[in-house]
Amino acid sequence: MDITLKRARAIQCSWLARTLVLLLRETLPPSVTFLPGTHVSGLEEESCGSGRVVVRLEGRDAPLTTELLVAAEGLFSPVRRQLLDDGPPNFMGTVVFRALVTEAQVQLIRVMSGITQTHQSNEWHHTDSSE
Repeated sequence: MDITLKRARAIQCSWLARTLVLLLRETLPPSVTFLPGTHVSGLEEESCGSGRVVVRLEGRDAPLTTELLVAAEGLFSPVRRQLLDDGPPNFMGTVVFRALVTEAQVQLIRVMSGITQTHQSNEWHHTDSSE
């Protein structure tokens, strides 16, 4: 992978992250505590059995107590590691791309790439029932 491609992916990822943060800020009600860029150092269920979660954050002395924690930390999430303890991500040798394309675009891609038959792919088609 050349440096240009790496830089393009980094720009795309940072743009996407920034866009998601802005969308969340605009749509969440004021009662929601939104802490982008905060790192969770640990969490545990509240001892009284309320179902609430006590969350410890890096750089903060006092923990937060909440009914719901959304930790969008990415592939190597420490929250996922603490909750599931399923080990590091394991690349299985498969890359998946998702896109919304028309059937005509799919056919054009097949013609241009010389694909005559699709192997090991899932194609889901959605038809709007209002049409």
